[in-house]
Amino acid sequence: IPASGVIADTLPLAKVLYKPAKVINNSVRRVNNFLTLNVGRDDGIKPGMGVITKQGVVGRVKAVSDNYATVTSLLHSQWVVSAKLKKDNTLGSIKWDGKNYRQVLLDFIPLHVKVQKGDTVITSGFTGVFPEGVVVGRVAEVLTENDKNFFTIRVELAVDLSRLSYVYVLNNMLYREQDSLEVATTGKDIKE
Repeated sequence: IPASGVIADTLPLAKVLYKPAKVINNSVRRVNNFLTLNVGRDDGIKPGMGVITKQGVVGRVKAVSDNYATVTSLLHSQWVVSAKLKKDNTLGSIKWDGKNYRQVLLDFIPLHVKVQKGDTVITSGFTGVFPEGVVVGRVAEVLTENDKNFFTIRVELAVDLSRLSYVYVLNNMLYREQDSLEVATTGKDIKE
């Protein structure tokens, strides 16, 4: 992989640049986990940028200083990621329930959808933080509950967040344009 540029094999057709970064702090056992990276404002890093590894999604930049950035991890109870089943594009939302640092929940998949253990879950690309198609993980368990019209799906994360050393910070060249247009349309930031 070149030192900087487009990750062509994992981010097809996206105008996304990436910046390698070293993880210098990381938590996985809290309710709201974060990482600290050794890159910051001086490196072009801004809040809202996605963070990945070659294996998949890690988190989103929360705050930056001149030389460092903090990242809201997928293992954060207050952060939801737009995702979908790769096999049929059924949309859902990824959220961590605070239990197992190797798994997250995929919500809002209707009961009529055929979901199986091993199905791949990817980013939808709708928010602009991550391009479409970045791997989140694979379905580990599919449960139904009497009072819900949706499955409760446990997803085994593609990335072992407890073993991170290096990541890539994504710079979606069109994110700000998309975000400002959507804010102008709705009157609020719909990505939060």
